[in-house]
Amino acid sequence: MTYYALYQAGHAVYGVGKSLGLCLRDATQWLENGMEDAERAEFLRGNGPEVDGELYIRECSRELFETIIDAGGAIRFTVDQDGTLIIPKEA
Repeated sequence: MTYYALYQAGHAVYGVGKSLGLCLRDATQWLENGMEDAERAEFLRGNGPEVDGELYIRECSRELFETIIDAGGAIRFTVDQDGTLIIPKEA
């Protein structure tokens, strides 16, 4: 199963879904301009550079997906070596 997350770099996750469409739809309730903002999010693969404050979509881990569903998007997150959005492990 593939999971997706729409997030603002350096800030919060606004939506998740088991498809890109569901992810966009989930994010619209939290974005100021709804679907207009969701549709301008850039889809990233790999470890491409991000600009703080910009909206992006990436594949995400099941753990991150389930955490967002249960607790909302104000969580710490990072990108792993494969370009997947994950919850960072504490050292």
